[in-house]
Amino acid sequence: MKTLFLFFSVVLLTHNISIKDFDNQEKNVSPVEFLKEFYIAYNAAWSQGGESSVLIGKLKQLQAKYCSKEFQKVLNNNFEESGLDYDILISNYYANKNEIKTLNITSLKGKGKYLVSYKVTINDFGTKKVETIKIKVTLIQENGKLKINDVE
Repeated sequence: MKTLFLFFSVVLLTHNISIKDFDNQEKNVSPVEFLKEFYIAYNAAWSQGGESSVLIGKLKQLQAKYCSKEFQKVLNNNFEESGLDYDILISNYYANKNEIKTLNITSLKGKGKYLVSYKVTINDFGTKKVETIKIKVTLIQENGKLKINDVE
């Protein structure tokens, strides 16, 4: 019994340390790494699909973590108008796990401005086409953390 208690204590202690380490790393992450992390996770949520309510929950959770409070209001308004039919964060085209490997993020002129791009295969009436999705993203600092504040 003591061994079991000791085992769980070590697991919990290790878990708490890893959470603190992650929080500290999150503050020092570069804007490019921040956007890469977001777009990989966001596209994965779309790729996995599933029941609408589950997908919406995953997307809202990611938006809450990566987007500013102000931009979350814009996203909520967009969702109320379009539902899952159009997502401005991905210009309505999500990449699967192979396509997301083409993800490229470059800095643009202007404070906090970045270009996110990736290639997707689109089935256009039986003809497959590869298109490059380009999204201009603006980042800000909110409470000491990077947040997405706008997309074009």
